[in-house]
Amino acid sequence: MKRRQRSSLRSCSAGRLYLARWNGISVPKSTLSELPSVANGATIDGQKIRMDELSEQLRGASPALSVERANRKRIISELQKFYVASSALMDKRFKNDDPSVTTSFEEYRKAEEDWVRRTGLWIRENMASGAEDFFLDGRNSTSVMFADAYNQEHNTLLSELIGYRRNLVALIQSNAWDK
Repeated sequence: MKRRQRSSLRSCSAGRLYLARWNGISVPKSTLSELPSVANGATIDGQKIRMDELSEQLRGASPALSVERANRKRIISELQKFYVASSALMDKRFKNDDPSVTTSFEEYRKAEEDWVRRTGLWIRENMASGAEDFFLDGRNSTSVMFADAYNQEHNTLLSELIGYRRNLVALIQSNAWDK
């Protein structure tokens, strides 16, 4: 049985692309602009021209758009910091045989409540009305049984934290809640 060769795309120094071999047949060189584009049948040169036109339009965009983009970047950055901070809470585990576990769990519970309070407060002050309610909406949390949870309360806190983190991701990915 004859083995079928795959086509391979290679570039030469002049910036041209050619298919070296396709099923054992040499294919002649062709320039990129001669290759048809998949999108709307336009050529790559035509797409480059269109991209240049769109770039020009963006450069001339209003200052308000620039402010809006800068604000969005700031919001995303802060929300990502809150998300990262919650990772430490998600990763915290307790040993049942440790005599100080009750004290450390109480500190953990307070740290989790503090994280939720600080995150909600920042969202209320820096995002559109309703964003804090969206963040605190517990309907996105999942009831999960963590095998290494210290007790049922720890399990509940971890499940709620998963919901808060999902809501944070939704706020990061959408500008619907920006001011």
